Amino acid sequence: MAESSVRSLVARLRVEIAGDNVGQVAVPQTHLPAEEAEVDFGEFTASIAGVVMKLFMFCLRLSHSGKAVHIAYANQSQESFLDGHVARSRHSAGCRSG
Repeated sequence: MAESSVRSLVARLRVEIAGDNVGQVAVPQTHLPAEEAEVDFGEFTASIAGVVMKLFMFCLRLSHSGKAVHIAYANQSQESFLDGHVARSRHSAGCRSG
């Protein structure tokens, strides 16, 4: 069964089961400052001095502000992961004082 067919069936069944009492529900997300962040590595290639290299992008996005830090590394090691966090901390400290 195609996804569109399933969605259509579910929509019809909701109305059938709940009648007109079906409504939209939204649960707002709240993220306190310095509480949460999303972190990942992404792979990409870059040409540096004419040499094509595989690099890894450390990506960290703060959940509260949505601000992000991106740093390219030659590997995805634990050292790079921790260095990315330290660099983010230095960057944030610099933003507050400046």
